[in-house]
Parts: sequence; C-alpha cells; structure tokens
Amino acid sequence: MKRKALIPLIMLVIFPILAFGLLSWKIMNKDRKTMALLFHDLTQSQLAIVDRLIGQIFSEKEEQFLKSSRELKWNPTALREFNRKAWSLRQVFALEADGQRMFPPSDAERTRKEEAFLQRTQAVWDQFVSRTRPNEETSMANPPPEEESIFPGTKKPSGFMKVLPEESRGWFSWMSGTRISHIFWRRDNSGRVLGFELDSVRFLSDLIALLPATDFEMDTPENYRIRLLDAHGSPIYQWGKYEMEKLQDPLERLPLSPPLGNWNLEYYGPGLKESSGYMLIQWITLMTMACLFIGGLGYFLYREQNREMKSAEQRVNFVNQVSHELKTPLTNIRLYAELLESKLEQSGFEEGQDNKPRHYLNVITSESQRLSRLISNVLMFSKSRKDQLRFQPRTDSVDGIIFKSLEAFKPIMESKGVRIETHLSAENPVEVDPEIVEQILNNLFSNLEKYGASGKLMKIESLQNVNQTRVRVSDHGPGIPAKDRQSIFEPFYRVGSSLNEGVTGTGIGLSISRQLAHLHGGDLVLIETEKGACFELRLHTPIEEKAP
Repeated sequence: MKRKALIPLIMLVIFPILAFGLLSWKIMNKDRKTMALLFHDLTQSQLAIVDRLIGQIFSEKEEQFLKSSRELKWNPTALREFNRKAWSLRQVFALEADGQRMFPPSDAERTRKEEAFLQRTQAVWDQFVSRTRPNEETSMANPPPEEESIFPGTKKPSGFMKVLPEESRGWFSWMSGTRISHIFWRRDNSGRVLGFELDSVRFLSDLIALLPATDFEMDTPENYRIRLLDAHGSPIYQWGKYEMEKLQDPLERLPLSPPLGNWNLEYYGPGLKESSGYMLIQWITLMTMACLFIGGLGYFLYREQNREMKSAEQRVNFVNQVSHELKTPLTNIRLYAELLESKLEQSGFEEGQDNKPRHYLNVITSESQRLSRLISNVLMFSKSRKDQLRFQPRTDSVDGIIFKSLEAFKPIMESKGVRIETHLSAENPVEVDPEIVEQILNNLFSNLEKYGASGKLMKIESLQNVNQTRVRVSDHGPGIPAKDRQSIFEPFYRVGSSLNEGVTGTGIGLSISRQLAHLHGGDLVLIETEKGACFELRLHTPIEEKAP
C-alpha cells in the first residue's frame, strides 16, 4: 500500500515542478525578447540622437552659405577675397547659367589652391554640373525617387535637393583620395550656380567638438561605447567607458543621414549577455525554491499519509485482534446455548409451559450468530486490506451450503414473519470454497433481514451448469434507490434513506462479499426487479470429475 501511495505522490511533485519550470522558462524567454526589443529601440534612439547632432553641423553650414551666396558679388575678385577670409571653406566656385565655369577662372591667373581644387574635382566635375543643371529640377510636390549616390552601397534619399520656386540647392559629396569632400551649392532663379567646398579638417574638428567628450563615461554610470566610422570603416571618433574586446561585433549599427550616408555609428556594450546569464541564474534559483517548496509539501503529505495509514493499520489490527479474542468466547456462548437448548428438550420441557427460557436461549443464539457474522466480516475485511484472502476449494454442494446458512437464519426470519421460499437446482458436487460461499450468503441473508423483512418474503434460487453456479437472493422489500445502486459495493457505504433508520451495521458486508466472489472466480451483482431487491451470486464451480 505504501508503494502504491508513493507513486501518485511522486507524480504530484514532479508534474507541478515540470509545469512550473516550463511556464517560467517561457515567461522569462518572452521577457528576454521584450527586453531585447526595448534594448534595440533604446540604442537606436541613442544613435539617432547622435545622428541628429551631426546633422546640425550641415544645417548650420547651409544657413551660413545661403546667406553668403545672396550677399556675394558675382566676380572673381570678390569670390577670391571671400574664400581667403572664410576659415571653414576650402574653395569657392561659380558656374554660369550655361554650365560654364566662371570661377576659378580659366586663364593663367588661377592660384595654386584653385589649381588643386580643379584637379580634385576633375573626375566628378561633369557629374556635378549635370546634377545642378535646370533640367534636372524636380518640384517639392513630386520629390525625386531614391537614386544611387556616387559612393557604392549608399543612396541619396528622396527630397535631398530641396527645390524652391525661385532657386534650388543641395549637397554634393565625393571621395577625394582618402578623404570625403562636401560641396554645398545654390542655383539662383537665373540659373547661375555658386558652390562652397567644406574644409575636411575643420569639418571633423567641428564634428568632434559637437560630440560628447572622450572621458564622458567617467561622469555617467552607463557602460557602453559609441564609435563614428567613415566610408572606409575606419573609426573617426569614439566615446564611452566600455572596454571593447578584440574583433567584437557591434550590438547596433546606424548609417548617418546624408550627406554622410556612407558613414556609420556603432554601439558596443555588454548588451543582454550579462543579463541573460543573470536571468538563467534567476530561473535556476526560482526553480530551486519551487522544488524545495513543492518537494517539502509532497514530503509533508507523504508523511501525513503514512501516519494516517499507520494509524488506520493500527486500528484495523486492533479490531482484528479484538475480533480474534471475541471469536473464541463467542463460539463457546453459541455452543453452550445450543447445549442448554438440547438439555431443555431432553428434560421434558413441554409445549405450553413457560416459554421464557426457550425464548431467552433463542435470543442468545440469534445474537451470538449475528455477532459471529460481524466478526467474520471484520476479519475478512482485515485480510482483504492485507491481501491475505485465500481461495481454498474442496468438493461440496452449493445447495448444501445454502441449507446450512438458512438454518441459522430461520428463527429470526420466522420471528419477523418472513416466509422463506427456495428453488434450488445446484445439488451436484463441485469445486467450491464453502467458507467463502457461506460468508457471502450470510451477508445477503443478514441484509435482507435488516432492510427487506417488511416484504415478508425471502426467495432463494440456484442454477448450475458445467462451470458456473448462480444463486439469487431476492425480497419484496422497499428495494435500493437508483442513485445508490452503483455505490452499495463500496466499503463503509450505507444507503442514506429511511431504509437504515434504526438499523445498525458496518457497511462492509457487500464489499467483502463481492471481493470473495471475485476470489472465487465470479461476481456479485444487483439485478433490477420490479419490486424489492435481488442479488445474484455467480461462482466459478467446475463439476467434480467422477472416477470411472
């Protein structure tokens, strides 16, 4: 019994732990994905702030150049003088409406700086001129689609060249050696173009001055590093306190907005690697606590169940021992009551004399028989709980066992006015356990005497074939309610109705009887009848083979 009880308790512990572990792991994975998404959004927004910060430089430069282009006089002397004084410019140039260069001039009066500009832009000059020609214009209502930039792998976003009704302007970028060069140009409503080439060194200086200081991380708790990479993938500038590992890949990357579309911002940091390890440790800790709690609960239930089982076993053993102790004196009481009854008959106790002594003896005999049956049921129940019921067949007649059992019940049935009607056809000797059959019949007769005596009839029928004997015991009493018919064979179950009012019993008779019937290779079933109750005992009874 302990092993049978231990397996469900183990399953009761294991299944909740597995279910809890799986559910918690799924929840933690979902939380991890949510955290990863939030981390991605956070880092991207952080890089986007830097991108907008860099874009402010071009916006400020654009405003300065627009103002200068409207104020400048359209002649080489004025343009050269402006170029000399503008510290953030590398070169100024001007184109006529037909695309011809007006400045730097085409004669021998060009300076060395102007010659260098023409050499730098020689490879991209035609492309620049075609980009700024009037027939290339598009309106703001119909912005140009994305087109390839002069740098591989980058695109010029739509709407990059802002077009106004009276003028157009934009940025033109190209690689000059190992550096990227930027030109801001403006075309007025007459078609003339004025351009400004940024000084790359001063531009980088302004850019770095605008970004956080390298030792910015010393004043903040954030553990990260951001790097600014040029078109060749070389780091231009970086800040943050995170110590990068060799060949470490960035957690996030963001291309800069034009005209630095081929530059990138990269974000480095521990990311979710450390937090994932922390989540794993947290999950293991949570599972350990759950295992300890559920395991402790299971152990407590197991210990309590064992305690209850031991207590129940002790009670059963006590009842069993008491029943054994009662069985011997009870047998003596029955024996001497029967001897006394025979002595009364031998001493000439006649009919009509005082019947009280005989009545007293009948009561003693009847009640001792009842107590004997009760003790037998208790002993049988105790054996069934310990799997000690044994089938011990021998040759006997089922009808003979029925007659023997009826002899014990005739006096009490007659006293209650119950008529006994028999139709027996099982007189052949068969392999049967008489004690088992008698115990079952005693329980059936006892139940009929308790609950069905009001019908004033007890009918016993027996039928036999080659391998089976059937015995039916029926009455005309109130019967068994339909709702209780499936439960009457359960231990300690008693029908909760007016049937058992004033009737004592343990509720184990039918349960023991069915177990004994199963032990005999048969069954005990309730047969539906129009009136009263009817039980059918089915026994496996091979007919004894006679010697030739």
